[in-house]
Amino acid sequence: MRVALVTAFYLLWAAVVAAQTPIQAVVGRTYAIVAEHDGAGTDGYRLRDGATIISQQPAVTLINGQVTFPAWVATEGSHSLTVSAFNASGEAVSAPILVLAAQPQTPPPSSAGCPDYVTPQGVPTPKAAGDVIQGWNNFDLGALAGMQAYTARLVKLVRWGFTVDVDGVRVATVNGRQYPQVHLKATCDGVTATPSVPPPSDRQSVPPQQSITAPDGAVWTLDGVRVMRNGVHASGGGGDEIVLAGGVVYVRLGASWYRWTGTGWATQATAP
Repeated sequence: MRVALVTAFYLLWAAVVAAQTPIQAVVGRTYAIVAEHDGAGTDGYRLRDGATIISQQPAVTLINGQVTFPAWVATEGSHSLTVSAFNASGEAVSAPILVLAAQPQTPPPSSAGCPDYVTPQGVPTPKAAGDVIQGWNNFDLGALAGMQAYTARLVKLVRWGFTVDVDGVRVATVNGRQYPQVHLKATCDGVTATPSVPPPSDRQSVPPQQSITAPDGAVWTLDGVRVMRNGVHASGGGGDEIVLAGGVVYVRLGASWYRWTGTGWATQATAP
């Protein structure tokens, strides 16, 4: 079973989360957990925080191989979320999604608004502090190209100074096909992300390049959000960008960086 968590910033595969640092979450904020399953011999699905069942859905809620749960954390600290498929004989449980929850912080006051906002149609439309953009969005783990564009949109909203929440989940029929949908609410708080440092001259990255070749001869590419090494998914890695700097391969996932150790991924405190 494959499980993903939609946060305010990006999509994370459970295999990636299990091997890397916990997701930073906010107490009381709503997220969406999406799990993929074949549905065979299944009576239903359960979402747990540790040993506690926080949501249960019947098998009929599996749409196009996906089941979607609204999820939230009520207390500060570390949480381990899992999804299971169950029947009378037992349960099959996903890898855990590790979440570290903190109380929400009040952003510093700002009157600058979000002047760089651009609509999905490409129209520059400055927003004032407190303005809200919201709407329903199709969420399909099988469409990696669409998922990459969706992720890029969320990252841009954050960089433009918006706080983004997933505050609803539903199933809708679009062009005769059923899709899980998530409702996004983006609020302009006028606090923009710190600009990135220009890369050194020996630095290579995907994108804009289609691939990069490491000193050991391995070819690194992106397949949607999956990080590929010689055409094989590299230790469950996922990200928005691959960087080769100083002979070392790094991956950026949302605002976080990870370093390839030769066998897996290690947390990187700063951008390479």
